[in-house]
Amino acid sequence: MEPIAEPGAPITVIRRAHPTVQYPGKVSASRRAAVAVMFADPPAWDGDDDVMLIVGPPAARFAATGRFVAAQAALVAFAVTGPWQPLELSKAPRRALDVVAEVRSVLGQSRQPGRILDVSAEGMTVVVATKPGGKAVDVVLTRDGFSSHFRCDTVSSTSESAGVTLQLTYQDLTTAQQAFVRQLVASTAKPREGAA
Repeated sequence: MEPIAEPGAPITVIRRAHPTVQYPGKVSASRRAAVAVMFADPPAWDGDDDVMLIVGPPAARFAATGRFVAAQAALVAFAVTGPWQPLELSKAPRRALDVVAEVRSVLGQSRQPGRILDVSAEGMTVVVATKPGGKAVDVVLTRDGFSSHFRCDTVSSTSESAGVTLQLTYQDLTTAQQAFVRQLVASTAKPREGAA
């Protein structure tokens, strides 16, 4: 099954360099072997850029490898060089959750409320109003009278009408944090439908 990248659908283009950089955009046109993307803030591309293309809603994302082809102002064309495959960010089952948390940007020191949509032994999905600056964020949450603080890395982010969805993986967890996550996962509902 391949994704339907309708014009206007959100797409994330990840430049496969060191370090990797991701750019959110919208699909302008799509064919089996190519996709045109409109960027609000277009980066500079060159012919050596290999990319990863990610489309679809957070719970059902697809990814394919690609290559820069051409650019005209904010419109950029990419060749699709590999098959579209379901994007599995985590091998651990994700459990549906609906908990309010505070998300803090490590780089910019901004703070904002967030809503945790799912959690696993490896990470979580959080929706916030605006994308935090930098890759690292702190997530503070309270559940059943206990509070914990997690330093996380942003694996991907998708802007939608409801806000920005962040896919996060934990950085090194202490023994106490590991126990908190295990308890959180054990106390939640069944695995989130469509989530890895």
